[in-house]
Order: sequence, then structure tokens, then C-alpha cells
Amino acid sequence: METPNALAAERLAWLMDSWTSVEVRTLVAMRNHQASGDEMQYSSTTTTNHYIETVDGKRAFEEHTVSSDGAPMTCNYYTDGTQSATVYIGTLPNGEETESVMIRRSFGMDDRGWHHCPEPLMYFYAGLRPLHVVLADADYLGTSRHLDRDCHVFLVDRTAGKIQQDTVYHLDQATAIPLKVCMYQDEDTRAGDQPTTVWAAKSFDEVGGRPFPLNSEQRIYLADNPSKPYIEREIVVESLTFDQSYPTSTFQPTPGPRARVLNEITREFTPPKEEATFTEVSQPIRAVPNRNWSDSVPTLTLGFGLLVLTTSVVLWWRRR
Repeated sequence: METPNALAAERLAWLMDSWTSVEVRTLVAMRNHQASGDEMQYSSTTTTNHYIETVDGKRAFEEHTVSSDGAPMTCNYYTDGTQSATVYIGTLPNGEETESVMIRRSFGMDDRGWHHCPEPLMYFYAGLRPLHVVLADADYLGTSRHLDRDCHVFLVDRTAGKIQQDTVYHLDQATAIPLKVCMYQDEDTRAGDQPTTVWAAKSFDEVGGRPFPLNSEQRIYLADNPSKPYIEREIVVESLTFDQSYPTSTFQPTPGPRARVLNEITREFTPPKEEATFTEVSQPIRAVPNRNWSDSVPTLTLGFGLLVLTTSVVLWWRRR
């Protein structure tokens, strides 16, 4: 008889290996609780995400966030399988749009040790690896129920999983998709059931013959107040599409003509070209004719968000 680990890995592997591409759009409403003296203050943001990943490793991820004070910020991440880039787009107090491009070795925040993609797809991974690959070495903790469905419970500790925190996955017994995920700083907080993060599906859905939770929530806790979340996020999957074809240019940035460019690989900085003019773009994730986008980087120009650029240069300088 197969073990729960083997059964879950087999079912989840079928789901993850059955598509040639996945495209997901999500809407995330976040509320941040901050204590100020004896009072609690709140701030909120709304983020729209658009993510595409192909079986051969190409990825594009756009995050557009608007805070409660109306300030917008867009972060676009790309990799075409050979090079990666991050594009920051913001607005200065005078209303001028700023843009910066960072050429990097890794995609998005993968270098922090987790597969950078929107929830809930992120929880189909353990760190940088697909969850079904890690399950063979996970500790089986028994069973649970969520959304009136039976679940198998697995622990992937930070050492075996090469991840930042001990993570407990509640996987649907019938399909092996994650229905609840709890993260802990260490064994003691896990024993005391004091998670740093709890993600939980609010619905069990099916799209294109594949099970997937379209509605979920995430709660993040501070170590000194484990009973009350200081960040609450409501996550809605607005669309989910599989097995589409995309031109390579979808996974390459199209910087504006005034973009400032910082190349973390060569440690070169390209300032804006003053005679450049803006080009209007209608789609956030932008497709251009197939070409080697890295060849054009030295000639790109643009006005860059002061804060982001300063931070980027400081971090780059410290690593020299």
C-alpha cells in the first residue's frame, strides 16, 4: 500500500505536470493593523496580479498596487530563460511617472528562497521546488479537515525543504491540492501552534478539469502578538488559464525610453538619455517583436523613482 506521502506526491505531480503553461490573474485586498499607543491604526492596499509561467521556465509577473492614500506602484518581473529583469514603475509627488530597470541573475524574489508567484499558486511549491518533489522527505502528521474535506497533513521543515520556515501543509486527500498552509519560525512555535503565517482556502473549485482554490485568505502574525494578525489579505483568483502559447517577447521587458538601468550582473549603470520621449503602452505585461532585449539595454533611458533607485544603488554598492 502506498504511503500518504507517495499518494499525495503522485496526485499533485499529475496536476503540476499536466500543463504546458499557466496564467493567473488575482485581486488581493490587504489590511495592515498597526498599534499607535493605545489605539489601533489601519492602512490598506489593493493589488492586481498577472502571472504567466511556462513549462520551459519562462515567467512574467506584474504586480500593480494602490495604497489607501491613492499612491500607485507597479513591479514587473521577467525571465526568458536566459536573463531576468525587474521593472519598477511609480509616480513622483509632482505626478511624473518614474521607471527603473534592474537586470538580475534570478527572477523576482526567487533569491529569497521561494518560488515568486501569486497566492495560491505559491503554495503549490515548497521554497523553490514543486511541493510534490519535496513530499517524499516530509513528515506525515496525520489528518485534518478543511472546507468539510478530509486532508493529509505534512511537515516540511526548513532544513529538509531548504526553505525559510517550518511549513505544515494540509493537502486535500482526493486531489492533494493545498487547502491550508501554516508557517512557523521553529519547533517551539510549532508545538505552541503560534504560526507566523496562515493561508487557507475559502473555496474548493475546478478550472479546466483541474482543482484549484479560487478564493482564499492569508493572515500574518508578529512574534510578540501571536493571537492577532497584523496583516490580513483576501485573495480572489479572477481568471485561470492553462496550455496557452506566448511569444518569447512576453517574458522580456519593454522599458520606457527614459528608463534608468542598473545591471546587477555587470555592475553597470545606464543613465537616461535626455532626448528620449515616452512611448504609450496599453498592456501592463507588454509583448514586443522577438529580439534579444539585453542588447538594447545600454541605450535605454528613463526617469526613475528616486527611492527605488537610491535603494538599489546602495545595495549594489554594498555588495561590491
